Amino acid sequence: MKKACWFLFILLTNLAFAQEQKTIRCGTTQAIEQLKSHCPAYIQDKALIDKQVQQWVDDNPISAQSGERAIITIPVVVHVIYRLANENISDAQVLSQIDVLNEDYARLNTDAANTPNAFSSIAANCEIQFCLAKRDPNGVASNGIVRVQTTVNTFQGNDNMKSASTGGSNPWPRNSYLNIWVCSLEGGLLGFAYQPGTAANVDGVVIGFRYFGRTGTLQAPYNKGRTATHEIGHWLNLDHIWGDDGGTCTGSDAVTDTPNQADANYGCPSFPKVSCLNGPNGDMFMNYMDYTDDGCMNVFTNGQKARMLAVLNGIRASIKTSQGCVQGSGGGTGTCDTLNNFLATDNFVVVRSIQGGFISGHNSFLDKAKAERFPQALAANQVLKGAVMYFGVAKFSSSAKKITLKVWNNTGTGGTPGTVLSQKDVLINSLSTTQGNYIELNSPISISTPYFIGFEMTYANGDTVALFNTTDRANGPNSAYEQFNNNIWLAYDIQGSWNIQVALGIEAVVCNVLDIENTTILGDFSLFPNPTSGELNIQLELFQKPAPVELKIWNMQGQLMKSNRFNAAQIHQHQINISDLSAGIYMVELQAGEYRQIKRIIVQ
Repeated sequence: MKKACWFLFILLTNLAFAQEQKTIRCGTTQAIEQLKSHCPAYIQDKALIDKQVQQWVDDNPISAQSGERAIITIPVVVHVIYRLANENISDAQVLSQIDVLNEDYARLNTDAANTPNAFSSIAANCEIQFCLAKRDPNGVASNGIVRVQTTVNTFQGNDNMKSASTGGSNPWPRNSYLNIWVCSLEGGLLGFAYQPGTAANVDGVVIGFRYFGRTGTLQAPYNKGRTATHEIGHWLNLDHIWGDDGGTCTGSDAVTDTPNQADANYGCPSFPKVSCLNGPNGDMFMNYMDYTDDGCMNVFTNGQKARMLAVLNGIRASIKTSQGCVQGSGGGTGTCDTLNNFLATDNFVVVRSIQGGFISGHNSFLDKAKAERFPQALAANQVLKGAVMYFGVAKFSSSAKKITLKVWNNTGTGGTPGTVLSQKDVLINSLSTTQGNYIELNSPISISTPYFIGFEMTYANGDTVALFNTTDRANGPNSAYEQFNNNIWLAYDIQGSWNIQVALGIEAVVCNVLDIENTTILGDFSLFPNPTSGELNIQLELFQKPAPVELKIWNMQGQLMKSNRFNAAQIHQHQINISDLSAGIYMVELQAGEYRQIKRIIVQ
């Protein structure tokens, strides 16, 4: 898709969503309509995909029986984009959403019993599951959660959250992962998604942080994780159950076993709710693709299952062979723990300086930085991944004000902080004063000496931060250090500093390093339709730059049957006619520089 076309779409959706201030259950329809209006190529691409989907559905009838096919597990990467502390949702909240998806798509949800008897015979176990990715695109171990701090107050109904250049997080390759961005959305929008056929750099699902998961920072009545269930349905090519026809009863969701209904349902209607002459059973308002409250949704149908499986055996087929759910290595981190200098008998306080300000933060002496000393070097199989900081004061004069987390070695005068090993800016308005603030380094670091973790401050009217620290330990030990405004470092227990022995509220997050695996994945491709008897579509993604691509098709005896060479952009779709090949199994090989992959096709 051309960048100019995509940019126009972003501008228009900004306007569309900005004008809406009420709760918007789903923004997918608006996004797709804007895309159709201003990017004609999408209409053609989507028509081809829908034709292939319908052919697969016709050829592969779905019954009410589960266990017909192998379960498809989709690797998920969740991009948590936050400005404020409450937007930085916990791992537990992310995991609760994965649990909801696995229940809903397997019909293991506890409220499945609420599906009316009239519809229970077509209720589907979709035989689709989800896992948080265990490796990133380079094979490095991951927990499947990417956290990015942003300066953006709220994101509009556009794609800015999907690029680091606009305050968001870059996607992982869509042929191997489902990307979900969780952030603060403007104008009451709960979420939106793109159906197959959109550009790789925006493909995925977006959910407001208050509507993701079923535990944590949530807002009723959308607090049971069904926004993601709904939006992933779109990502798997489902339409809204009423067909988005504006209440005319003429639209269709392209699914034969969902009843015709006039429009979206809200809240939780009483059964039956009749519209479009669809009595006696009426609307299937409890379907995940309607707009009812989370607690009212409980079912996908066999027809919807068929459409989703058609996509997973078509344009999104490559995700079935993704290694994203397989534990990675190559510099990733395994088990993590926190290290601190606190004693079991310690009490934590925020101590004011007599001269003004705080001894562990901003004060009238204009101290430049505060740091906690960690006396033990990390082992060869350990890395420092980040720090937890406990602040008692965090005031700011503007939302752009920040402090800088820093990690130093001990090469300064007398073993004080020396060379900066890593640093990261942190917005003051994102800091919590009621719980620890986990701040992850840009990348884990190895440290072969004792080290210091702390923060550097600048001074402006209205800006004040201060850490908790322990009360004075009469018999030591002291582990707190400060840097004067003349750059001299002193320990807190030195005459000329505070002459007390304390520990600062800072914990090191140290992780064990997994074995190294020199695996580099430069891209991926998908083949559809597969099986095929005529045209073969090849959708290719190159992660680094455009390149010439060589395509070869081999039979199972190792004979080269076809070869082709073409120049591929970063996202490229190529078509080749294979109607002259005999029925059988063939191997398709693509190579671009070091990039080389082989996949199997069946010719009918």
